[in-house]
Order: sequence, then structure tokens, then C-alpha cells
Amino acid sequence: FKKGGAYYAKIPGVMKGCIMTDANNQTILIAISHGSKEESTKTWQVFLDDVMGSVTNFNTPESGICSDRDGGVLNVSSQFVCAWTYCYAHVKRDIAAKFKSTPTRDYVGAFTNLVFSKTIPEFQAIWRDYVIADSEFKDYLEEIGRAHFAPVYFPEGKHENRTTNSIEGLWSTALHLRSEQCVVPFFAGVYGVSLKQIAAARSRAASWTMVLTP
Repeated sequence: FKKGGAYYAKIPGVMKGCIMTDANNQTILIAISHGSKEESTKTWQVFLDDVMGSVTNFNTPESGICSDRDGGVLNVSSQFVCAWTYCYAHVKRDIAAKFKSTPTRDYVGAFTNLVFSKTIPEFQAIWRDYVIADSEFKDYLEEIGRAHFAPVYFPEGKHENRTTNSIEGLWSTALHLRSEQCVVPFFAGVYGVSLKQIAAARSRAASWTMVLTP
């Protein structure tokens, strides 16, 4: 999930989006909304209800979702059965703001090494050497849950950790359209972008010779 503020926009408010990555690591905008209110549990609930009602197989154990840790999103995430992970870049920035690194303790570095560890024993060794000694840092990561940020603990079959920043180019296109357009032309422009992406995805999928995802 991705959101955008009202920076330089002719249409004030907050824009929410659901962007999918396919098996070729291509991005496709599948849902977008615009509201005049700030983020909240209610506004995220409305958006997610619409997505679940419109997108086939969205809320299933075979699906995976990546988002930031906005309170509104967290409050509604418990109703989903799909695997839910948190954006590495967002959590890293939160750690940098919450825990001040010193010459002998690098919190961001420790978290990065946990995320990119290749095996569970490697993760456990990093945890033992760099996390357990600091109870506050340990409690912070345990509250998030390693299955929500460490790919080695992701449910079997889920792809690698995804950052919402990896879809920045597509999202920037939508934000640019909003800054240049009024309401109807804006959504018409976004709809046009989405149709082109879906057509390209179908063309790529036609050449696949095996089942890559459920």
C-alpha cells in the first residue's frame, strides 16, 4: 500500500493506492482513492473494504501485502488472513529516529543485517550478538514480529521483502497527474495508466511457460 500527501496538488487531501508486483517484478496500480481527511482507521477501513470487494483473491493466505506502520493500517490489518509485511525503508527510518546509534552500537545496521540475512541461523546469530543486549531495541523488534520484517521467517512461498519505495516511480506518476489536473481528468489519467500496465502485464504473462505464483 502507498499513500501520498497534498504537496503542490490542485486536489487537497490524501491519496491511497494499492500497487501490485507481478512475477516479473513489474508494478501495476490496481486500486486508488482520494479523500479530504487525513489517515485514520476509518479511512483505511473504507479503502481496504473497497479493495477486497473489487480485487479477486486479495485477502487469501496465498497473498502478501507490504505497507508502512501507520496506525490506521495497523488497526485494520488483523482482519486479513494474507501475509502482511512492513516496508523495510519505513521501519529503518523509524529505528533511526527512535534509537540513536553510537560508535559501539549501530541499530540501523543491525536491523538491516537482520532483514537481509539469508538463513535462520544467520538471523539468530545477529539477534544474539546485536539485539538481545539492548532490551528496548529487542522489545521494539519483537512487537513488530520477525515474520513481518525478516524474509527468512516469511511464510513459505512468499517473495522477498518488499519496500513501498520500490514502487515510487509509478506512484510519482499518479501524484504528478494530481498536481496538474482537477478531479475528473486526474482519475481519467490514472485509469489510462492502469489500463496500459494491465495490457502490458497480460502480454508478458502470455509468454510464461510455467506457473510462477498461486
